[in-house]
Amino acid sequence: MRILEIIREERKKTAMLLANFRKIAEKYPQKQLYERMMNGEKRYYYKIEGDPKRYYIGWKQPELLRGLLEKKNALEKIPLLEENLKKLDALLDGY
Repeated sequence: MRILEIIREERKKTAMLLANFRKIAEKYPQKQLYERMMNGEKRYYYKIEGDPKRYYIGWKQPELLRGLLEKKNALEKIPLLEENLKKLDALLDGY
C-alpha cells in the first residue's frame, strides 16, 4: 500500500505544479519573448500581439524580462506536466 501513497502524493505535487505554471503562463497575455544572438550575447525582444514591430528589452526593464522568461519556461513545461499527470492517473487506475 505504500506505493499507492507515493503515487498519490506525486500526482498531487504534479497537479499543483501544473496549476502554478498555468498561472505563470497567463502573465503578459499579449506579449511574446524573442531571443537573438548578437556578437555572442543574447538580446531579448518582445512583440505585442497584432503589432509587427519587436521591442528591445533593456537593462531598465528587468521585471519585464524576468516575467517573459518565466512565461516562456512555463509554456515549455506545461505539456510535459500534463503528460506526466495522465501517466500517473493511468498508473493509479491500473494498480
